[in-house]
Amino acid sequence: MPKNSHAGLAMNGIVLAATLALAPVTFSQGHAQTPHQFKDIMANTDLSDRGFTLSERIIWKESDLIPGCRKNFKDEKCESIVFQYVQWPIPRGHADFRSDTRFLSNHLFNSLIFSSEKRKNSILHEECNENTLALLNQWRSENVVPINSANLLVTYLYQDDPWFFCFHKEKYIALKERKAAGEFNLEHLEFWIWKDGKVVGDVSCDTLLSRRGKTKRFPQCSLNLFYANGDARMTISSFPAINIRRIFCEINVITDKFWANIDIEPSKYSINENEFFGEIKLTLHADNVVSTIESDTQ
Repeated sequence: MPKNSHAGLAMNGIVLAATLALAPVTFSQGHAQTPHQFKDIMANTDLSDRGFTLSERIIWKESDLIPGCRKNFKDEKCESIVFQYVQWPIPRGHADFRSDTRFLSNHLFNSLIFSSEKRKNSILHEECNENTLALLNQWRSENVVPINSANLLVTYLYQDDPWFFCFHKEKYIALKERKAAGEFNLEHLEFWIWKDGKVVGDVSCDTLLSRRGKTKRFPQCSLNLFYANGDARMTISSFPAINIRRIFCEINVITDKFWANIDIEPSKYSINENEFFGEIKLTLHADNVVSTIESDTQ
């Protein structure tokens, strides 16, 4: 697709992009700069002692990025802003496991290392160990590899999965609650996106109710997509949860809009900008959870 084919789309929202070194500098990196501001900053910043790092961000109006975006609880068009950005490199930790870990994104592999290490006051390693990883590999070989090729597959990280306590963002507090009360509640629902038998993305969505089940919330979702064997990460955060199925179905359009409006050469970072083109399927379990999210936010 021509690089400028979506140039007009970006201008309908708020579009600001910058290539930034992530090491500390004298200006705030929490805010995007206009191209003119960025050029002026870079002309006065010494980068000679820094690694070559990529950080590009676009700020969109939600309805400009997400086709058909609508608000939670209302049949109205989205009006808030959403951030879409790419960062490189995403470091991968170093650890040896008997079972295969090459299919895990750098993000998930780092989570595995943290959860499986025996540390003072840590209990996660009791549930996240070599046996757990072997079970994940077996499940993957039976449920992902046979049906996952160049297309995309979405699975759900279920709280009864043996590897739940290796990867879920609430793993620590969930395990503490289970030890204390025999059960636990979640405030986030997590999905994995697979391609060619590897995890190439993860999604986190808020639950409708708080952990104690008393406070109704305004559920949002965020999305991470991994390029270059996990070395690069595109993040979309955050958007109304009712749009989660739409995000999955339009993932190729959403990623293409970013690359069409950023003045970088993705191949320079071993990024295939067409990584998320292809048919996407949800497992039955993932589809049921997505349907629940949609029902809760109607």
